[in-house]
Amino acid sequence: MEWYHIVYIIIVFLTIPVFLFLAVYSFTHRSLAGACSFGWLSVMGCWGSLMDMLSFLIGDPFTAHILYNARYLTFAFFPVFWADFAIRYTGSGRRLSRMRRSLLFILPVITQIMIWTNPLHELWVVRDSAAVRTGPFILMDAAARIPGPWFWVHTAYGYALLLLGVVLFIRMSFGMVRIYRRQAVALGGRNHYPSGRYRGPDLRAFPRLAH
Repeated sequence: MEWYHIVYIIIVFLTIPVFLFLAVYSFTHRSLAGACSFGWLSVMGCWGSLMDMLSFLIGDPFTAHILYNARYLTFAFFPVFWADFAIRYTGSGRRLSRMRRSLLFILPVITQIMIWTNPLHELWVVRDSAAVRTGPFILMDAAARIPGPWFWVHTAYGYALLLLGVVLFIRMSFGMVRIYRRQAVALGGRNHYPSGRYRGPDLRAFPRLAH
């Protein structure tokens, strides 16, 4: 086994407790905006890391292949929880009902069905990843995989949701810049030099800054 395999396993192993901590912290602070979605986001991250590590360590090609496919629970649902977190945290989905948000989960559920029934239709992959033994460990060679039509639907949908979340946070950041700019202009307009005497900053216009 090469040294970079060891480094990879160590990194994957270390991400598991980090994701667990984030999940527990988020679920215990669910009153915060987007906390529940971020908690499930962390659960998905933990699941993916765990399955990845076990598929490497298990030593049996058949079991490793099952665990490798189980990782796609994370790849399918992580973008959904990311988008839902962004929507809730930025306040962009105030008009979206829970039912409408639940529609985001339809394609990931279909993806799971496609993965586990793939031998019947080959819509997920025409040829699956190959299990390569490296000493006592199993590596899944994704280069041997030939994706099917639904694989590309899953990929496009996932990237679209990830991009949606990024756009929402960027838009929120620009909105915050405008708010702080208006506050600065207001402070500059109120704190002038009447009769040649400086009055000091008048923070009564901004109660949060006055305390």
